[in-house]
Amino acid sequence: MVPPKEAKHLENVETGRAKPKEEVLAEASTFVSTNSGDPSDQFIVLAHCKLQFGKYQGQRFSWLLENSLRYAVYLVLSISKETTQTTPLSENKQLFLQYTFHIREMAEEVEKYERKQEMQAKVQAT
Repeated sequence: MVPPKEAKHLENVETGRAKPKEEVLAEASTFVSTNSGDPSDQFIVLAHCKLQFGKYQGQRFSWLLENSLRYAVYLVLSISKETTQTTPLSENKQLFLQYTFHIREMAEEVEKYERKQEMQAKVQAT
């Protein structure tokens, strides 16, 4: 999987400290409302939360899955191994996990990646 042009040539990428979870959710909820969506639909609100970390910081969660699935899989596996903390960064990572856990295709991609890693480990062990 090669990232599309949109993922390679980003402009206006936000950088800096992670915003608090409440602020991220409020911004996403406002975005959903402004675009005629249902702000009471938690999945839709999560889809429009912005990443507060990583090379695609500032992009919406849904954008990441549409434009760089391989990176999203990497994040899910990496974040899943981390200890949850009460920091804005950790809370944003947990929001991302919460969003991705609702997507069957994402779970399938993570499982495929893990199987591939296991097979590569077996090959290297022989």
